[in-house]
Amino acid sequence: MQFKTASIVKVAILANLLRQHATNGTGLSSYEDELASAMIQDSDNDAATALLETEGGNTQPDALFKRLGMTHSHMDSESWGYSTTTATDQLTLLKNIFYQSRVLTDSSRTYMQGLMNNIAVDQSWGITAGLTPDATVALKNGWLADKNGWIINSTGHITSKQSDYVIAILSNQTVSEDAGIDLVQQLAKATYTTLNAQ
Repeated sequence: MQFKTASIVKVAILANLLRQHATNGTGLSSYEDELASAMIQDSDNDAATALLETEGGNTQPDALFKRLGMTHSHMDSESWGYSTTTATDQLTLLKNIFYQSRVLTDSSRTYMQGLMNNIAVDQSWGITAGLTPDATVALKNGWLADKNGWIINSTGHITSKQSDYVIAILSNQTVSEDAGIDLVQQLAKATYTTLNAQ
């Protein structure tokens, strides 16, 4: 099932920018670095729009989707928050960031991991639910009020003494933001509990 991405698409926006730079043999400018940090860590929308402009427009990450085999993900040409994806495609992207990749360089992956490991405290919800003290989490959440209810998404990478996995929880049509977050966190907690059962 396809879902609207809301702000989780910002991970793909950054991944594609880094791919473009690697292809051209260049690195991020200080301005792009500043925008990338704001976009991932603070979920700054203006930063996302600005980075897409530097990439060549809203549909540029479609090239990344194609290279990664994310066949059910598509950028929206007018509003990047309405881009569409599936949980499976998001797992593909996350595996390329947190494990191995033939598309993203090691330095690009390390850079993205660092940002996702340091999300603003007020956005540390979703897949963080139910974690034990030994766990570490890298994440990017997305939330958006749509005409049919709230879109609440939470994606990332979790490690603990007993587990190491990527996770993507996508939802829509919830009656409120709080209800959507509660649903996502119930699923995240159940997943962590199951994978870490003694």
